Amino acid sequence: MNLFKHRVISALIMIVTVIATVFYAPTIVLHALLAFIFFLAAWEWAKLSSITLNMAIFLLVINLALLFILHSFILTENYPDNALKLAKMCFFPATMIWIMVAFYLSIYPRFSEFLTCRFSYALQAIVLFIPPWLGISFLHKFYAPLWLMFILSCIWAVDIGGYCAGKLFGRYPLVPIISPKKTIEGVIGSILSATLVTLIFNKILSSSQLIWGLTACIVLGSIVGDLFESAIKRLHAVKDSGNIIPGHGGVLDRIDSLLCAIPLACSYMLYFRFDML
Repeated sequence: MNLFKHRVISALIMIVTVIATVFYAPTIVLHALLAFIFFLAAWEWAKLSSITLNMAIFLLVINLALLFILHSFILTENYPDNALKLAKMCFFPATMIWIMVAFYLSIYPRFSEFLTCRFSYALQAIVLFIPPWLGISFLHKFYAPLWLMFILSCIWAVDIGGYCAGKLFGRYPLVPIISPKKTIEGVIGSILSATLVTLIFNKILSSSQLIWGLTACIVLGSIVGDLFESAIKRLHAVKDSGNIIPGHGGVLDRIDSLLCAIPLACSYMLYFRFDML
């Protein structure tokens, strides 16, 4: 009961902070908050992957340099057309890599040694943190805040719906070799929860039927991101990425779903040319 209480309190604090930032803070403030969150997540990932301190510092410098360049050319761009072209160069390749990750998860643990080589560490460090970090700021700057709130709400719904359905009805494991506790019933719960959120926001946003494709991307992205983090933790025999959030484990445990879902959502919205501000 004490653990459940901590989970609820922590979740409420995080949700209120996110809502307040999305609707009332300028993009630069959101970007700074994301910098803090993703730095903690990256540090947990570095410890989880057991890489050396020098390697961790090197990857951090590379990430910051890439982020600075992309931020300078996209989020401070006064010409939306140029910003969109550069955004596509960031999010489309990230989406392709996540599609390959999804294929890899279907054959795990074959080639698991690839996850522990230096090239893989460098690729993970770039793909795991830069696209979602930049993507959230990009959505906040170029689209209505409600769109970002819809995407984040869908991700939360996938997590909560999957957790509750899995706990109550879970019987058939989804990918037992990666995560025995994740079940097919949990996935159904995630889909139903995301569908409910989409029905609510569809009325508010008065959007086209394309919103359902966006929901599908978010659901799939959330599941793949969650499973990929679980695969890394299983590879290193670790239960949680950290213990910084009471009742929830580490920061990486809380944002694993959006690592894949945000780039997929951005790619979908760019490809189908959703209305911008």
